[in-house]
Amino acid sequence: MDDKFPFVKNKEKEELAFCQINSKSNSIWPLIMEKAWAKINNSYEDIIEGNVSDIFYFYTPCPIKIYHHDIKYNNLFEKIKNAIDNNFIVCIDINSQKENQLLHKLGVLSNHAYRIIGYGILLDSNGSIYNFI
Repeated sequence: MDDKFPFVKNKEKEELAFCQINSKSNSIWPLIMEKAWAKINNSYEDIIEGNVSDIFYFYTPCPIKIYHHDIKYNNLFEKIKNAIDNNFIVCIDINSQKENQLLHKLGVLSNHAYRIIGYGILLDSNGSIYNFI
């Protein structure tokens, strides 16, 4: 594997095409892991619509639990909360067109994997409770 990463020209400057470097840690590990996964799958294009669970299972044959957005799960928030409290790696990937429109407005990229790092509970002025991750 070489140390070359794909770039795109964006508004007169070049930026990394896919995974970005974390501005706080300056860690390049996500770029290296993504590049290795692209090499295994022949190209970056071949991993665009992949599933983050495939990657984790390949790198660390750890147990994987997959929840799909079309299925209603009892206590899904509690399951995610429990996983985070037990230091499990919890990830999501977004590829639904319906979700993309709303999330894009919030700055969330589609066809991209995210690690969930926390959760919370909000109580609004009407007394309604909202769980969020």
